[in-house]
Amino acid sequence: PDRVRDFARNIGPLSGYVAGKESSEQILEDIFGDDGCVIRPTFIYGGTEFGLTPPRVTSSVGNVVKMALSLEPFPTLSQILPG
Repeated sequence: PDRVRDFARNIGPLSGYVAGKESSEQILEDIFGDDGCVIRPTFIYGGTEFGLTPPRVTSSVGNVVKMALSLEPFPTLSQILPG
């Protein structure tokens, strides 16, 4: 997740999302400590499954994100970035 954040932090439209997500997660950690739970959407952080019901992202939104991520520079970046 940190690698995704580091990358997204430098993309104009995503920088505000990253800042808000980090701030929110810090507040949850401050309040709940180890008893808290942070949900990280798989379409941003990766993964093949999402176990909460209902799904966090509709298939139509997921398809748009999938299509956008298939465009350059994302395929090239996925080949050169670690992980």
